[in-house]
Amino acid sequence: MGYIEIFRLDEQGAGWVDLSEATSDELLNLEIGLFQEGAL
Repeated sequence: MGYIEIFRLDEQGAGWVDLSEATSDELLNLEIGLFQEGAL
């Protein structure tokens, strides 16, 4: 099984974060992006 991370850039800095730690807004943006690319 793979390991998925997202890149977060905010007022606290920037870096890779485990997908399980993503905010609901980040998950929604990811889902919308995948849908727009035809991946969903």
